[in-house]
Formats: sequence, C-alpha cells, structure tokens
Amino acid sequence: MDIVLYGRIQEGASRDVRARLKAAGSGEVHVRINSPGGSVLEGLAIHSLLASHPGRVVVHIDGYALSMASAVAMAGREIEIAENGWIMLHDPLAAVDGTADELRSTAALLDKSRDQLVNIYATRSGHTAEQIAAMMKQETWFTAAEAVKAGFADRVVAARRMAAAFDLTTAGFTRLPQTLKDQTMDTSAIAEIRAACPGAPADFLLQQIEAGASPADAKAAWLGEREKRCLEREAKLSASIGVKGLVTSEGRGVRAGDMGDAAASFAAAVAEKMKSGTPRLQAVAEVGRAHPDWHEAFVSEHNPDTARVQNLIAERFAL
Repeated sequence: MDIVLYGRIQEGASRDVRARLKAAGSGEVHVRINSPGGSVLEGLAIHSLLASHPGRVVVHIDGYALSMASAVAMAGREIEIAENGWIMLHDPLAAVDGTADELRSTAALLDKSRDQLVNIYATRSGHTAEQIAAMMKQETWFTAAEAVKAGFADRVVAARRMAAAFDLTTAGFTRLPQTLKDQTMDTSAIAEIRAACPGAPADFLLQQIEAGASPADAKAAWLGEREKRCLEREAKLSASIGVKGLVTSEGRGVRAGDMGDAAASFAAAVAEKMKSGTPRLQAVAEVGRAHPDWHEAFVSEHNPDTARVQNLIAERFAL
C-alpha cells in the first residue's frame, strides 16, 4: 500500500491517510513524501496514525520533507531519502489576529506543539531534547547525507526526478540554502497533470511525474488505465452482484416480453449502441443519462442491489 504526501499538508489529509491505513489492514505501508510542510495538527495526527500502524511503515523522502512533513517522516520504521532530498526542522509557526487572550492561547498551543515535535525528532534520532530544540529554533536544513548522519534517515537512495508542487522561495523559510534558492521551480507541472487526469490516484500521478510525462501523455495513460480498470470491473460485474438483463456484445439479453415497456426500451437502446462498438457499461450509462426513467425501470426490474449498480454505471460514465 502506497500513501503519497506531495504538496502541502492541508486540512483533511489525516482523514485520507486513515482511510488508506484502514484499507491496508496490518499490511506493509510505503509513505512517499515531497512536501514543504503545512498544518501542524494534521501532521501530528498523520504521524500518530502511521506510528500506531501494526504493519511495517517505510518512508521514502522523494524530494523535500520540510517543516511538518519532516515530523511525519519520523514515523517510518525505516526512512530512506533520495540523494537530492532535504529535511528541515524548525519551530512551529502560526499567523493569528485577535485579542490578547487569543494571542496568548495561540502561543500556548505553539509551545505544546513544539514540545511534541521535539519529542518526535529526539525519539527517532537519538539526540537530546535540548539539541533538537536548538536545531528547531535556528531552522536547520539537512542534505540527504547529513540527515542520515544526524539520525533522521536510515539510508540514501538514488536521486529522483521531481516536479515541485511548491516554490520554496515564497514559503517564508528564513535559512533556505542558496542551492535551493537557485533552483528553477516548475510549480505548474503537478497541477497540470492532476487537471489532465481527473480522479487519478496519487500513485498514478507520482509515476507520471517521475517519468517526466507531459499533461497530454499523462492524460492518454490515465484514459487507458481507467478503461482497463472498467473492463476488469465489468468482467466481474455479473459474478459480484448478480446483474441480470444487461445485453451482451452479441445483443443477447432478456426478451422484451419479459420486461415492462420502459425497461424494454432501455435494453433495446443499449443494444443499438453496442452494435456500433460502444462498450457495454458505457452504452448503459449514455442511455441512462438520456432516458433516466428507462434506466431506473430496467435496473429496478433486474438488479436487487440497485444502488450499487447505479454507482458502478455512474463511475463508468465518468470516463
């Protein structure tokens, strides 16, 4: 199971990680990180979820594990970092407006968060709490080799080709290394690929980014992958939920006399589309959109698990 944390850690990220971990059961999990950080509370929740996972957790720092993302990385039973990767530790930050009491409350929360982060880094690296606090206070950056030497990673692996989803020069870091300032950041690459591949999972997007795919190439690959997945699902459809009545590619199906008028009209329209080469579930979806009353009548007559069939058809039509 792969969990990909690319870009900023935003609200809702821990919920997504929880769902992925639930799907993994007690199996091994690989966490891929290229992030400038983000929400402290979300990051602490993700770290806790990963640290408590019963299976082996391997963290791969593909590019950057900065700020809160570096704390998330510490949850790995094993941590590897790409040769061109970076880790950065600093004190948690907050921007807040409000009354004096609200500002004091925020400061107290930051102090507690800092103490939690100090403990996370110290536990993983073997440094004392005082040493970690000093590193955080001055915003400390580690190259891959330095991170391993300091105990924040276990090994260095080959450099990875990365497309940045963020611009470090505008991230507000106070001690950004000059080598990173000089890098040209292609901040639009991931956004363009995501837009070209709606619904694509993070691991697929990661593969396209690493391969240096253009948005057009990524879109073509995703259309092929989705079609493959839908065909596999379609092949299992009858066995998994007992679908009846959907005509076959040869036009066979239930007889019109066995259906009501609306359902029979639906089956006939689907058969007609299939004769022109439209895949079965896509034909069902297209006719269903044009004639929702026919569709509802047909599904209700032939499929006891109506809601699930509707969901599968809707997913196919999204192609």
